[in-house]
Amino acid sequence: MENQTQSSEDNQAVSETAEFLADIIGTSNSQTQQQNQQPETIDSPSFFGEEFTDWGKVKTEIPQRLQKLQQLEQEVTQLKSAPLQYANEEIGEFDSFVKNTTKKDWGLFQKVKSTESLEGLDALVFKTVFENPELAGKEDAVKAKIVSDYKIDPDINDVESVEFTMNKKKMEQDAVEAKNWFQDLKGKVKVQSQSPEEMQQKKAEKVGQWKTAVQEVLGQVTKIPIPVWDGKEVKIIGDYEIKEDNRSVFIDPLTQAFASYELDDSNRRVVGQEFQERFIARNLPYIIDSAIKLKEAEIRSQIEAEYGGSIRRPNPPGGGGSTSGDDFENYLNS
Repeated sequence: MENQTQSSEDNQAVSETAEFLADIIGTSNSQTQQQNQQPETIDSPSFFGEEFTDWGKVKTEIPQRLQKLQQLEQEVTQLKSAPLQYANEEIGEFDSFVKNTTKKDWGLFQKVKSTESLEGLDALVFKTVFENPELAGKEDAVKAKIVSDYKIDPDINDVESVEFTMNKKKMEQDAVEAKNWFQDLKGKVKVQSQSPEEMQQKKAEKVGQWKTAVQEVLGQVTKIPIPVWDGKEVKIIGDYEIKEDNRSVFIDPLTQAFASYELDDSNRRVVGQEFQERFIARNLPYIIDSAIKLKEAEIRSQIEAEYGGSIRRPNPPGGGGSTSGDDFENYLNS
């Protein structure tokens, strides 16, 4: 009696297992056979195919087939991640270019591929035309417009002014960003030749290199010049010193921002400029306060040099050589 009970429990377990496996891999019979023949019940080993004549074979072969199925899935995943093979390399590059840019322009593709690098205004002009195809063929006019917008035309703008110098630096910074954009664009022409794992490892290595570079660049920026408008032109009245802890908070954000760029001298300079812009935006109230104090000190020095004595407002009677409050107001108004 005990053996019969155990046998019944085994049969039930096998049936449940068989039903579960059937849901995963299905049967080996074709749909036509299922339509023309009476379906086997789950109690029969042949439910899994005519080759299964006993439950022992089901228990040994079904797990093996499942294992093989998992191996096939892994192979399919590897094939999907493997680079495509093209009969003609240039066709593969154009295919990559179209997929990554949506630009189906063979001439544009050839220009990107054949141009090693772009610098300065050329980079800005190309980026502008690339993003605005209707400007193709009008590159000279685009260049003139860019020069006008930045106010760096030596025939019109004063090349000796602080404003001209700052505008030119801004243009150069934007040009480096356009250069990096172009290098990224050239990367979209190339057919993928590395596995995702290799690309991820290479990216991590580059991030580490950039973090070191950012730390070095920020370590060299110890102060920021403070420009002010004096009624005629922009001029530098002093420097705002940067403390170490104020630099360190910018290391990781700048590393991530530049990690995809080439690690060269021009990009290092842009890191320094970007740091200064971000630092100014974050510490603007303190920089303004410092600028006011510097301007105040400059005015005091000028008045003392011109009138003698020191500035006191209001000036008590009999103050001698010191200026009066009215004199100070008149000087400021002048």
